[in-house]
Amino acid sequence: MISLIASFATSALAADIFLHPGDDVLTKTASLVAGDHYKFYGGVYEITADLTWSGQGTADEPIEISAVDGEQPIFRMSEGWFLVHIQDAAFIEVLGITFEGADGWEDAGWNAVSIENSSDITFTDNEIRQFDGYGINIGGNSTRLNLTRNWIHDVQSEGIYGGCWDASCFMTDSAIHNNLIHALGFTDLESTNGYGDPVIEYATGIAIAHGGQGNTVRDNVIFDVTGDGIYTGSTEFGPQNILEANAIWDAAGDGIVIEGSALVRNNVIFNVMEDGIQCYDSDRNTLQDVVISFNTVSGAGEYAIQLEEWVGKTGMVLANNAIVNPIGYGLQYTFDEGAGEAADPGNVISTNVVTGFVSGWDAEVHPKGVVPGGGYEDFEDAAAFNFYPVNTGALVNSADPGGETYIPDVDFNGAARQGDVPDVGAYEYGGGPNPGWAIGESFKETGPIAANGGGKLGGCCSKSEDPAAGLILFPVAGLLGWRRRRR
Repeated sequence: MISLIASFATSALAADIFLHPGDDVLTKTASLVAGDHYKFYGGVYEITADLTWSGQGTADEPIEISAVDGEQPIFRMSEGWFLVHIQDAAFIEVLGITFEGADGWEDAGWNAVSIENSSDITFTDNEIRQFDGYGINIGGNSTRLNLTRNWIHDVQSEGIYGGCWDASCFMTDSAIHNNLIHALGFTDLESTNGYGDPVIEYATGIAIAHGGQGNTVRDNVIFDVTGDGIYTGSTEFGPQNILEANAIWDAAGDGIVIEGSALVRNNVIFNVMEDGIQCYDSDRNTLQDVVISFNTVSGAGEYAIQLEEWVGKTGMVLANNAIVNPIGYGLQYTFDEGAGEAADPGNVISTNVVTGFVSGWDAEVHPKGVVPGGGYEDFEDAAAFNFYPVNTGALVNSADPGGETYIPDVDFNGAARQGDVPDVGAYEYGGGPNPGWAIGESFKETGPIAANGGGKLGGCCSKSEDPAAGLILFPVAGLLGWRRRRR
């Protein structure tokens, strides 16, 4: 009876609170009650001290902080450290707000949003811009966060950073979906370091620090970053992180970096300065259960895909990837021959269609590991960011259908995969031109699509019988490149 009375009292206190520019946001949002709805009218709200939101909503009565329908409120930071701290909180929803730094933000030391020791936080349809620190920083042990459809740009540190680098805190079971992240980091061409190079502030689009586990990173668009597109660290032997159907390009670092258990599928990565996908064991020695399958990687300054320290690891899969780096390095699979290592037959390496130099692959151990590709001719129009396969290329109906290759139910577009004869790479051919979202500087359009022209998903026609259309080059061991690790 006492709990019932307490619940009724809390509900009775809940209210709709409407705010206008000029209102004291700090005071009015200082005490959040389950069921409260804070509605902001359009205009600029000048924020001169950190906002702290520590309310305890419930699944039935979340606390909502949002824009009035059709309005665009802007929280503008001119003093402080983080514009907003969501701290020791639960079931708070932040919807439709713009968070920005005021003039002088480039050197102000400001960060946008901190989420710490919180659960069940929804942060959706917001814009973050003009901060020289983090876009969203997730600290403490935070779980079941939902970060979706946020536009993060003109930020000089990470777009989204989850957890603690020393694994002293974890981000778990959270969704980072369908965000648009770009223009991260900073390059000062007028200043140089001790080597004469420009001063660069490296910034990664989405980073999950060591300990982060059970998170999904899906359908995000990341480009123009000075660091990596996506980084995921050790899961400390916890559940895999899932990286699916993201579009990444123009990263000055790697497209995707993997240092722990991860399922990496259906991603499209191109035009990155270092590796397209790079996987190695961190100093935590926890690398296992990494599946890299059905990705399209095209154009990398170093290797399109580079795998290090896979020998002796369990659950390692590289299969059915379209790897295109015609005048560069395609695939590197390293092992230490000097220490008596050899290619590991326990690793599943199958049916990767590769154009470019290949190193470390052992055809006797993994006879189906590498298949010659046709380069850019395998795609509709790579120059226009269109990596949809053509029926005359090497990708259609060519993938290994074995269960150990972890065939996704859908492709990058959300179209159904054909499990018995799937296509290599991020897309499943549907019998015509690309029926899905055209990759570009916008939010990714998501959802299931129908096959173009009524064609059967998975390939309606026979593929080219001309294997000579592809080119694959195999370098000698002396051509192995040195990989600089920044972490």
